[in-house]
Amino acid sequence: MQKNNQKLLQSKKSLPRLIKYVFKYYPLRFIIVFVCIIASSISGAISSYFIGNILVTNFITPALEKASDLHLDNAYSLLFGPDKITWMGISFTLTFILLGIIYILGLLGGYFYNFIMSSIAQGTQKRIRDELYQHMQKLPIKYFDTRTHGDIMSIYTNDIDALREMLSRTLPMMITSIMTMVFCFVVMLLTDLIFTAIVLSFAVLIFLLIKTLTKKAGTNFVAQQIELGKTNGYIEEMISGQKVVKVFNYEKKSIEGFDLHNDNLFDKSVKANRFSSILMPSVNQLGNLQYAIIAIVGALFLVNNVTSARLNTSGFLFTYDLSVYGYIVTFLLLSRSFVQPIGQISLNFNTIILALAGASRIFEMMDEKEEIDDGYVELVNATIDEKGNIKESKKRTGIWAWKH
Repeated sequence: MQKNNQKLLQSKKSLPRLIKYVFKYYPLRFIIVFVCIIASSISGAISSYFIGNILVTNFITPALEKASDLHLDNAYSLLFGPDKITWMGISFTLTFILLGIIYILGLLGGYFYNFIMSSIAQGTQKRIRDELYQHMQKLPIKYFDTRTHGDIMSIYTNDIDALREMLSRTLPMMITSIMTMVFCFVVMLLTDLIFTAIVLSFAVLIFLLIKTLTKKAGTNFVAQQIELGKTNGYIEEMISGQKVVKVFNYEKKSIEGFDLHNDNLFDKSVKANRFSSILMPSVNQLGNLQYAIIAIVGALFLVNNVTSARLNTSGFLFTYDLSVYGYIVTFLLLSRSFVQPIGQISLNFNTIILALAGASRIFEMMDEKEEIDDGYVELVNATIDEKGNIKESKKRTGIWAWKH
């Protein structure tokens, strides 16, 4: 267990090195991706503010109140008719179009950062394979004597593929989630401090839950990746030595050895996925409870005209009534936008841990010291003249000689 914890700590340290590696080869693309992620995150926070604090507060609520005073059947004419309500000289139609533009910009930002990140992930995967293979040719024989061929192959296949999956999908999602939470938090502070405190309280509970479950799952995910390499190594060894197994009647022992490795892999995989699987439903249920509490508290605020506050220079204190009904709508949307990224991160936690465990094994192989070649002898093609003299040839002759 202590060894697995050390491996988990080592895998976490590989993330900054991985990002540095990606930025080294794709700096411009990575910056564009980051800008697109910011645009997408801002779009989500602003759209929630736009719907509640502008559309509902400055258009829909006044239109409903005025329609009630004028005894109108509906408020349609007050939003689209000749006597339509405006806000800062802007009509409801134009405001709705602006909201659509915000959503489109967020959609384009999400599309472009996923499009660019997929090429970065594939390019990084190719570069890692190239560098890893070139480095492997320079490693000493003792490195291959202490590791099975299947374990080394697992680095080239399972670990690098897990790394690609994280780079193309999970890493941008994680950055997007963090940026969305930051922008939503800023908008919440500008809207209402009491509701912000409620959301933050649930956020603390969710983070404590994630910390507890991810610590248990993370150790087992690292152990799973190590055990997967051992299992692949055993399979490769048995397959390559199948003739020897048949000759010495080693089939029963071979099956017993495979069952042992397979059972260990099964045990680690079950423990890892058990904790990660209950994480997302738990986060969602806490998010639903938070959503219901905000709705109930908001209704009580409206009925009792509760005084609240916000971090805003214009009107720091305000009273909850129908004129600020949109604030509750804003917070219901923001609470979803704030908790949803946490759920997305928890949902992809196993991908992150597997990729970081794989990255740790990849960088561990890259950090292996190369064999120092102090020799001066080289095998070359040669020709032999009539006198028996040997000369080097640039063409393939079928005759070999040692060159000093």
